[in-house]
Amino acid sequence: KSSPGVPNFLVCLLRNKPPSRDELETVEKFAGIRLKFCQVDNGRISLLSLDRVTLPTLP
Repeated sequence: KSSPGVPNFLVCLLRNKPPSRDELETVEKFAGIRLKFCQVDNGRISLLSLDRVTLPTLP
């Protein structure tokens, strides 16, 4: 496409485990975009996405 627009997310390939919450927040602030992680282990591909969720308070 000649004008694809701004991407919705960035895919990061992992070698070990996902980054800690603090590392994730730092990278997302630096990149200015949501991140998705891809980990390949023995031919098995896993896609991980971390989203912030607000839960309601029960009475």
